[in-house]
Formats: sequence, C-alpha cells, structure tokens
Amino acid sequence: MNEKISFKARKEPALENGSSTVGGINAVLAALKSRARSCRSLMLAEGRRFGPALEEITALARAAGLSPKKAPRPALDRLYGGGGAQGGGARFRGA
Repeated sequence: MNEKISFKARKEPALENGSSTVGGINAVLAALKSRARSCRSLMLAEGRRFGPALEEITALARAAGLSPKKAPRPALDRLYGGGGAQGGGARFRGA
C-alpha cells in the first residue's frame, strides 16, 4: 500500500482592496520583520502569555506606529484562518 500523499501550502488570498492577511504568531513575526511599514492592523489573543515572539511582535509593531489590539481567540480564528490564527493575526497592504 504505497499511496502518495501530497500536501499543499495554504496561500492566503488577497482581499478585494489588495491587502492580505497573515495568521499565526510565527508568520506574523516573519511578516513584520520584512514589511512592518505595510502592516495595517495587528490583533493578538486576549490572555495570551507574552513570550519572546510576542514581545518582538509588539516592539516591531510599535516601531511601525501600530498599536496591537486584543481580541478573543474565536474572533481571531474567524478573521485569520479558521483555527490557524494561533493567537495572532495581521493585515498588510498589497505589495
């Protein structure tokens, strides 16, 4: 029984206005490192403990003039990927 299993990376769709969303703490951190100035909004899960990644996200956001907003985890999951938000999400202007 040698079945091939293939996995496709999920690509976030561009929104109507040309912006895109990123869900997940590590993905948000990577995106902020490369294009913090194009970040339009940033949301973090309420009650999430601040570790090194969240501290770095907050610092990068503030340096770009953003104030991270807190949101309940179910709201983040709806906005940023149906359970894939993992405690954070961001919206970026189109490239």
